[in-house]
Amino acid sequence: MAIATKTVRLSTKRLEGAGKVLAGLGLDHRSAIEMFLAQVERRKGIPFAVTLEPEPLLSAAEQAAVWTKSLDAY
Repeated sequence: MAIATKTVRLSTKRLEGAGKVLAGLGLDHRSAIEMFLAQVERRKGIPFAVTLEPEPLLSAAEQAAVWTKSLDAY
């Protein structure tokens, strides 16, 4: 497989913050970008909603209900 190099400008604060989250997931920046690009290619678009009015986050109770329903399917 051929390898390409791309230089991007990112906020140091954002890069460091994301790096901490990624490290907790056992990932580095390069792996996360590879995953993102693979999903863009597979879905033929951005793999998450891009909107001016994002959906509200679920409350703990709502998330628990979603998990319970999903686990009942198994």
